[in-house]
Amino acid sequence: MFNTVTIVGVGLMGGSLGLALKERGLAKRVIGLGRSADRLNLACEFGQIDEIEIDSSAAAAKSDLMVVATPVELVAATIVGLRSHCTSDCLLTDLGSTKAKLISAIESAGGMGHFVGCHPLAGDHRSGCEFARGDLFKDRVVVVTPTANSEAGAVKRLAQMWQLIGARVIELTPAEHDRLVAAASHMPHLAAAAVAGATPREALSLAASGWLDTTRVASGHVEMWRQIIATNRSAILASTDVLIEKLTAMRTAIANEDDEALTALLTEGKQTRDVVGN
Repeated sequence: MFNTVTIVGVGLMGGSLGLALKERGLAKRVIGLGRSADRLNLACEFGQIDEIEIDSSAAAAKSDLMVVATPVELVAATIVGLRSHCTSDCLLTDLGSTKAKLISAIESAGGMGHFVGCHPLAGDHRSGCEFARGDLFKDRVVVVTPTANSEAGAVKRLAQMWQLIGARVIELTPAEHDRLVAAASHMPHLAAAAVAGATPREALSLAASGWLDTTRVASGHVEMWRQIIATNRSAILASTDVLIEKLTAMRTAIANEDDEALTALLTEGKQTRDVVGN
């Protein structure tokens, strides 16, 4: 699909995308762009990229796809900075976990052009290119978030790329994406961190699979999650309010010895979870 792809920020997500593109023959050449030559050389050793570049204008001039896989607070400024150096047919996208705020910033700085926002719902609680793998996106959902100013051809081409990698593509507006992902990802991360933080150290010797399953994502990169939360505050607050209401209802049922109400709440949770399956 592409002659030259440049990945800006070759960590877990960027490295996994590089591997996926190369393994499936979707890019003739993959360039890693970043500030740390040591980290980029490591990604080269792992086969995630073919060469490294530290000059963004040089990388942009020879790319027909640029993927920004930086921390989410840097995405908009990075896209805006790259855009002026790109060729007229170069596509721009990102892998950020939030969309509305960054896309608004990109549009305010001169329009969307060939940029289309993307969010692969895949990852690991570990970070770094050391943990990248070529099948990270296989059978996972990737949300594509065009706006009224997006070019239809760019949207179609990026969706096709993700499908060829093995992902399932869903198209949402940036605002709808942020509302739904707050409920399905961001609020659960806060809940996992709260459960872990509320567990006394003396109880950890009794922590079995239930506690480990519930709190796994709390081991995620703290600064990355701070940035995600900071760029989706209103939607996360709304989802957190719903969680607090459910916990309050459970607490009330327990305190009042209302087993019928407690059973109804537990059943509601079980039925929702069972829809998703294992």
